[in-house]
Amino acid sequence: MKKYDCTKALDLLHEYRRLCDSHPAGCDNDCPLCGMDYCNLYSFDEDKIALLQKWSDEHPERPKLSKREHDFLDCFNPVNKYIKRQCGVLVVVWKDPTITLNAMEIPIDATMFEFVEKGQKWSFDDLRKLEVADD
Repeated sequence: MKKYDCTKALDLLHEYRRLCDSHPAGCDNDCPLCGMDYCNLYSFDEDKIALLQKWSDEHPERPKLSKREHDFLDCFNPVNKYIKRQCGVLVVVWKDPTITLNAMEIPIDATMFEFVEKGQKWSFDDLRKLEVADD
């Protein structure tokens, strides 16, 4: 999952919007920026940035699937299938990827599932639970 750095303007604005969207009824006591003029977008100081970064770290943004990725998953029965990235190659793995013996791996387009990082594995079941992005 992408980690945002709130000391960078674009990341700060992204996470600020995500935080506000997570409170659709407006500011409440659960919002770390509520009160003390913290909701004023034009007055960011080090304390406000630190609070936003803390919230961002505690609430990582879930990745979204593209329509293409969603359609790709629909081509497979999800049982015992995983996607993992190894040596820059994205592969579909049959069986548990922790068991290398008798596991079948098929390389797929490495531009798909960009959120799958080296060393991670995602089951097809977990991938299907992700929201599909509006392309």
